[in-house]
Amino acid sequence: MNKKVLIILIISFSTIGIILFTIFYFNNSFISSNMSKKLESKWNSSERIGRINNSKEEITFKKIDIVVILEGKKYGDTNSKNPLIIDLNEDNIIFKNKLFSNSCVADFTKNIRQNFKLQTDSTSITTNINGKITYQVNYEIRGNKNYKESKEIISNLIMRDIYDNTKSNIKFGIPEIKTTYFKVKKEDKFNNKSSIKL
Repeated sequence: MNKKVLIILIISFSTIGIILFTIFYFNNSFISSNMSKKLESKWNSSERIGRINNSKEEITFKKIDIVVILEGKKYGDTNSKNPLIIDLNEDNIIFKNKLFSNSCVADFTKNIRQNFKLQTDSTSITTNINGKITYQVNYEIRGNKNYKESKEIISNLIMRDIYDNTKSNIKFGIPEIKTTYFKVKKEDKFNNKSSIKL
């Protein structure tokens, strides 16, 4: 094989390689993903009501809004003025940037505890929310998704899983007592200083 033919072959294979790489990288049909996931949770919620002289004051529960935070992103009831915040930034969640793929490995346990206590002259109520979520995920995305896009996809998955599990398992919301004799004090907002980060 002479030198000229060799050069032509090298150029031809290089061109084909560039074309195939371009198609692979920029065509959505070449995106693939591989994921294994495990989520287990245990919840134990309770309420204790006290009444004096057979009080007939009505007790209701206002739903608890939830916001999950990870990598500067928020998921859940983001328009709520007073959400319960679950912060995942300190948990064992590792993102990896590779040549042709991006991945994430997460393995953590989140304990969620919240207590509410409310009372009037004749009625009192205390609710206790206790949850434990064990979460594991190994997620890899191959193809034309860059690191930022892949990280956002995987982050949203993790936040959604934690949000859905918490939302579906909280049995009691924020208690309210309806009475004509006593104006119940509104609960403090979970602002930046008083937010409970779980």
